[in-house]
Amino acid sequence: MIVPKISCIAPSFNHGKFVKFFIESILNQTEQNFELIIVDDCSQDNNVAEILKFKDKRLKFIKHEYNRGIGQSLNTAFNLAKGEYVVLTGTDDIFELEHFSTVSKYLDKHPNIGAYYCSLSLIDENNNEIKDISNEYIRKDIDRFSILRTIFFLGNNLLDPGKTIRREIVKKQIPFSNSMLSTIDVKSHIDTALMADVYVSDQRLVKYRLSGISNTNTYFFKREQLEIDLLMNSFLQIKNVQLLEKIFEPEIKQSGLIPFKDTIPYFLGRMALLSVNNTRKEWGYRTILNFLNNEKNSLIVYKKYNQSYKEIHKLIELLDYIKNEILPWYSLKRMLNFVFVKEKTGKLRKIKVFGHAMFTYRKK
Repeated sequence: MIVPKISCIAPSFNHGKFVKFFIESILNQTEQNFELIIVDDCSQDNNVAEILKFKDKRLKFIKHEYNRGIGQSLNTAFNLAKGEYVVLTGTDDIFELEHFSTVSKYLDKHPNIGAYYCSLSLIDENNNEIKDISNEYIRKDIDRFSILRTIFFLGNNLLDPGKTIRREIVKKQIPFSNSMLSTIDVKSHIDTALMADVYVSDQRLVKYRLSGISNTNTYFFKREQLEIDLLMNSFLQIKNVQLLEKIFEPEIKQSGLIPFKDTIPYFLGRMALLSVNNTRKEWGYRTILNFLNNEKNSLIVYKKYNQSYKEIHKLIELLDYIKNEILPWYSLKRMLNFVFVKEKTGKLRKIKVFGHAMFTYRKK
């Protein structure tokens, strides 16, 4: 039995109008050594009927008996996957026919790269092209440290559709959390970048569908805010001081705070207090207090940072709600923000990102 080089795992929910175009774009890839695994999460439209119209041995289909969520759908699909490279995607977008070939060739030539992120072109509900005039859906040359730093302080700066990750890296992320919905993709970005270098390409290899089901509503933003603690906790798995020094190099120089192996939670809490986002600041303050709840840790912080009980609790003053929370979540959903990232050439480039916690449009 030939083992597929690529496993495309695709959770699917109520995509009956679009799933046909997605499947066709996968089956017609120029790289044919792949498997497509679709998990229907108990759709209420004609999604299953549309999928079953395809009779192709490369297509594996699983239907959940009840709605279990995107995390569990990804887990179900990955448990069946055999490929060396794993493409994670929804089933309402359309892949360019050279996606698998382009990505697999690059990863073959660069064994140190753990994941490949492509850029996107845009389509509407009827597959008509939408001009990306300001190049909002192009990313390139963002290194792993810039990715982690931006997510930590601001929010997501990557484009998720069509991302491809080496199997061994995905395996370490399994099971995907079923408690996260709005930020499950960002959690994967963090875990991937903590394990390996990533490549971010400006080649548009996925046609991303902007439709009525895109997450631009009030509830998406509320969920995103409520999930930030879970997201930020991902950084607590860092044990490497040198990695922290690379991620937070500007802040370390500015603040004079140095990470030590035995003070990493405290250090991350202090870094979070430098964010412009109060939800991240709150996480930082709670992380510091949780760390200092141990008397031994309190002594370590006093000796290494000269911070006593009084100074620690004065950090609450950094949570300036009036200054930083001018608008409620739902008023911010169309606010444009920018983040600067350093390219490999050393040049700073401005990237536009969207929303209160800076994210790229994602789907349910």
